[in-house]
Amino acid sequence: MVPKGDQYVIALALLDEGNVVLGILACANLPLSHIGVENSESSNAEVGCLFYAVVGIGTYMQPLHGSSPVKVNVTAIKNTEEASSLNPLKLHIP
Repeated sequence: MVPKGDQYVIALALLDEGNVVLGILACANLPLSHIGVENSESSNAEVGCLFYAVVGIGTYMQPLHGSSPVKVNVTAIKNTEEASSLNPLKLHIP
């Protein structure tokens, strides 16, 4: 469980002539287990990652503990029962 107030995101974008060409989300306290990162290099206690997207290249997620970036993909699933999604963290914000 994430204590109240511990989650935040830093978002940056690079614009070229008014168009976004690079986007970055820094999620310093996001538990990696919440986004499905489960491998031999990380433990359930690992937190923090960067999401970044570059026009024409793709979108990636990189844990802050230094492991390699992982490509983020979207599939063309037609039947929503076959799809999976991330559940939002339930935080009480006064």
